[in-house]
Amino acid sequence: MSKGGQVMSRISIEGLDKAAVLAALYNRAKPWRKGFLRYDPTSMTVEEAQQIISGRGDDLAADLGVRFVRTRGLIDRLRGFINRLRGKETTDTYQYLRYDYLNGRVMKVDLEGDELETSQYNTYNGEGAAETVIEQLRQTGEVDSAKSRALHRALTRESAEDARRYLTEPPTVKKTGDRAVITIGLDEHTREELVEAIEKVRE
Repeated sequence: MSKGGQVMSRISIEGLDKAAVLAALYNRAKPWRKGFLRYDPTSMTVEEAQQIISGRGDDLAADLGVRFVRTRGLIDRLRGFINRLRGKETTDTYQYLRYDYLNGRVMKVDLEGDELETSQYNTYNGEGAAETVIEQLRQTGEVDSAKSRALHRALTRESAEDARRYLTEPPTVKKTGDRAVITIGLDEHTREELVEAIEKVRE
């Protein structure tokens, strides 16, 4: 199957704890470009992942620099609000299961259901990366193995070199049909912060 020219690939995560899946994928993922501004090399625990997933992680999410799609959570909250107005019993339980970036690390995953679409995660983190993470999780139960940490460090160094090139990219104009997308680059303050963050990784 393909989407927008991209081949879609799925792997089963049935029977696995979603928090463990999230933590394992996070610990393998690399920071990407401006994500270095929020990057923290500390590994995520299953407990921290569960806080984010359960929706108790708003404060934690802010600390981690989480970017995720909250559609389901917002719908659940709205439904609960309407039910309260109608005098109905309700529970405000919801889950955040789609993640774009976490702490600057590029994720691009949706943990809803028993299958994980891996193509976007793999585009940034390496061919077969998600499949390897899930296979290792099934075999060992570990979310932060020595192999995963080593791969993360190597990917992060490579990504730092890419981010350095990104800093020098000139403004661009990309036309698609009757639309034009203008990339104006970084302001000086952000550029300086990003240079400092990248250099910390390269030391």
